[in-house]
Amino acid sequence: MENREDKHLIPPTIIGEITFARFRAQFELLDDGDRLPFYLGSTIRGLFGREFKRLCCPFRGSECATCRLRQGCSYAYVFETPVGEDAAMMRLYPHAPRPYTFDLPYGSGEKMRKSDIFECGFTLIGKAVGLLPYVVCTLDTLAERGLGAGRVRMRLDAVDCFRADGSMKRCYDSRKRRAVGGCEPLSLAQIGFEDRFGQARRLRLRFLTSVRIVYSGSLCRALPFHVFVRNLLRRASALSYFHCGKRLELDFTKIIRQAQNISQIRSELKWQRWKRYSSRQGVLIDMGGLVGEAEYCGEALGQFHALLRLGEIVHVGKGATFGLGRYEVVPV
Repeated sequence: MENREDKHLIPPTIIGEITFARFRAQFELLDDGDRLPFYLGSTIRGLFGREFKRLCCPFRGSECATCRLRQGCSYAYVFETPVGEDAAMMRLYPHAPRPYTFDLPYGSGEKMRKSDIFECGFTLIGKAVGLLPYVVCTLDTLAERGLGAGRVRMRLDAVDCFRADGSMKRCYDSRKRRAVGGCEPLSLAQIGFEDRFGQARRLRLRFLTSVRIVYSGSLCRALPFHVFVRNLLRRASALSYFHCGKRLELDFTKIIRQAQNISQIRSELKWQRWKRYSSRQGVLIDMGGLVGEAEYCGEALGQFHALLRLGEIVHVGKGATFGLGRYEVVPV
């Protein structure tokens, strides 16, 4: 039976201090174009970064690390999140996890045609929710400049925000060319994750985009539950500290020990090969990772429900800002 003293090993109230807002941007293509790339997350993320810097940076061409406006710069905060010399964690790292993710599926190889509708999901975390006007302006400019090698022009028609009940609220309408309403940050408590998972002692993780988790210095080709939890805990802890102003007061050692008691009873994970071109570095970068499903079983699984639900929203592993590490939890 489940140990009562471990019932709230990861209290939802603590994980619930990580706030976020989820959005859906809708574009209309204004030109015919080439076939969509294998994964649009890389393309969108690269264009998004360049246009965001154009919007925010008065010193184009300068390095953020030496810029005197770095501490108050929206671009530096979103794309090169500083750790800070007095930070209580990650002081050996140059940057903290960025406060956003994109949600895009793998491409089908279809050609882009005029009047087609293209949707892009994205999530802003913590303080970054307040930067929504910057994000909308950036997406609008990105659309005008064009997508892909052929610079296929688009129009940003609308940006909608998910409410707690899953319904949508219009935040931006191109017909008005201005924001039509803000979006309040949500927490796990507000979206009712407990009703969805119940008391499941068995569940399946379905990876929708490549998950790239490093353990013991190497990318994982298999995914024991405790390895997955270690990585997700680190990400959640850093997002909470750097973007929500809260330290996760958890017994990490005890959580990992419990995670090691969860068994993987089935795995249909496979390695997805994929490379992206970095225009900044001028090279192809390997972005391969695991996709597919893995099934886990254990009496203690209920203790991880809040953490797993958070991971569905903020993703897990390397490349989360590109949309990698996106998964969903499926009760069995």
